[in-house]
Order: sequence, then structure tokens, then C-alpha cells
Amino acid sequence: MGQCARRSRPAPRLRPGRTRPGRSRAGLERALRAAVREGRLAPGTRLPPTRVLAGELGVARGTVTAAYDQLVAEGYLSARRGAGTVIADMPVPSGNRAERRTRAVPPVPPVRHDLMPGRPDVSAFPVQAWLRAARTVLPRVETAAFAIGDPRGRPELRSALAEYLGRTRGVITDPDRIVITSGFMQALRLIARVLHDRGCAAIAMEDPCLPIHREVVCRAGPGIVPRSA
Repeated sequence: MGQCARRSRPAPRLRPGRTRPGRSRAGLERALRAAVREGRLAPGTRLPPTRVLAGELGVARGTVTAAYDQLVAEGYLSARRGAGTVIADMPVPSGNRAERRTRAVPPVPPVRHDLMPGRPDVSAFPVQAWLRAARTVLPRVETAAFAIGDPRGRPELRSALAEYLGRTRGVITDPDRIVITSGFMQALRLIARVLHDRGCAAIAMEDPCLPIHREVVCRAGPGIVPRSA
């Protein structure tokens, strides 16, 4: 497991393309096979969790799970409990010149400044402060806190956020009016769904923007009205 962790690297963005209903799984399988065969996904590359990739592609989580299972059966992927899903070690056929050329391309040197959107400076994460807080709090947490609870999030966290927002942002709110989401994509879909259920037919979104953000809103119900920044 240690060797696998050292070799794993983030997977590039997959683009399975638009498919008809019921064909998204096949499209994802083709995209993954092509990425492995062309060398864009090297052995040891860790794939995103099924829930994360499903949110990025705007498909059901079961679609991603089924695609992963099929490619594990074909030998393209390897899945281990606790280690995630990674690209399996597969021999390159000696007669496939395109793949040999792909493997022979020298590695691209790391960039000095990565300005791609959605990529925070993870080197600035306060690891030691996080560990100290975890060691202080976790031993005192009741067992029920680790089970599935309020879908809005733990009440302790919502109370702390309500106090923080009032103290630092001047926002007066109640913990019952705060909802904790797993990330931006879930928050965007939740807001779009609530607006749609309340009669909102369209939402203005910045143009240009990431296509996946528009797709999340459209799947929640409302239409999109593009607006220039």
C-alpha cells in the first residue's frame, strides 16, 4: 500500500463526451480505456472517488461505479479497500507504435506557478494545527457524531459557523439556517434546485464559465441566461 501511495498521482480531467441517456457509462469506459492506452493515465495514477467523479461529470454515482467495476474486470483498473481505485500495471504491446511513442515522451517539468482554477495552494494547509485540533477534540466526541446525522450538518459546526459569521462578517444568522455541503458542486446544485422548486425558470450565470457548473444547474431544473463578466 505504501508503494502504491508513492506512485499515485492525480488523474487528468476526463472528457467522455455527451452521450444519450443510458450511454454515459459506455462513454466513460471508452474515455478511461483510451486514456490508459494512450499513456495519459499512467500505472499507479489514483482515480477520483466515484462520488467526486460523478459530480464533475454530472452523471449518477452508480454510472461511475459500474464503469470502474467493468474496467477492473478487464484489468485496466485495480481497486483495493482503503487504497482507492488506481490504474493497473498493464504491459504495452510491442507492436503498438503509438503507445511506445507516448511512453517515450520525456516527462513535463513541474510548473513554478500553477494558476489553473480550482487548485488551491495545498502546501499552505496548516497540517500541524489541524492535527492538534483533531487530537484535542476527537477523544471527547460522542460516538453518534461519526454516524449519519442531520443532513444539514453537525449542529456544533453550524453553531460555530453562525458565531463566526456574526463576529467576522457582520452576518446575523441562526444555526438552523445554515447548511453544510460537501463542496461547491453540491452547494450549487442545492441552490439551483431550491430556486427551481420555488418557481425560478432561469438563472443568470457568468459567461464564459466552467461547462460543468452550467450542467449542474441545468440538471437541477432551471435554464441558463449567460451574462458577461
